[in-house]
Amino acid sequence: MVKDKETHGTFDSMFDNEAGEGESSEDAPVTPNLPALYSDQPDFSPDDVQIPRLRLAQGLSREVQDGTARPGQWLLIGFEPIPEATIVPMLFARMRELRDEDGDRQVLCYSRDSVTGVGDPGGVCESCPLGKWAGSKEEGNRRAPLCNFNYSYIIYSVEHDAVASLSFSRSGLGAAKMMNTIIAQKGLGKCAISLKPQTKQGPKGTYFVPGIGAATVDSTVFDRAKVRAAGGV
Repeated sequence: MVKDKETHGTFDSMFDNEAGEGESSEDAPVTPNLPALYSDQPDFSPDDVQIPRLRLAQGLSREVQDGTARPGQWLLIGFEPIPEATIVPMLFARMRELRDEDGDRQVLCYSRDSVTGVGDPGGVCESCPLGKWAGSKEEGNRRAPLCNFNYSYIIYSVEHDAVASLSFSRSGLGAAKMMNTIIAQKGLGKCAISLKPQTKQGPKGTYFVPGIGAATVDSTVFDRAKVRAAGGV
């Protein structure tokens, strides 16, 4: 049997079989005696967890393909799809991301501030040709930037009672600017926004974009959002 390098014993030695009087060892309860390196009260750091992403289901979304959601619903891992979402934006960032279009969509270059890229090609984002539109409408070869710009937020979702990330790019940039306008007027953590699906027609058929509107919520929602964003319960 392979020995556990930390405890210098077998895996079976991590458990004690304690048989009471009149009991066989097979019938006795198994009492865990795990090494001290395990804890039932983990002190997770930001590096140990990943903030789930609130996203709008499209026709090719995995959840739509496997039949657990419909296009136009809002998705958050661990929760049932919902038709509309109410959110409180807590944090904001501008980001960029360049992925390998011909391979497995590996991230080649990224920027957490949309100013300086890290990776290949890296450098100053403003002067990078990969972040600019190419071709022209007149010639019919207009192409979106290969480097994808997005507005990114940490938000509190009222329906889910959870913190999530939310990003808008390309066809969603108009919605993001509308949301930014509301945030500029009232401030992060001080405004509620409704997210509704809106249908659009593209070359490949119907797709969905976020519809943005101001929402009215009880003031306790903002207090709850602050607690959740700070890692409380």
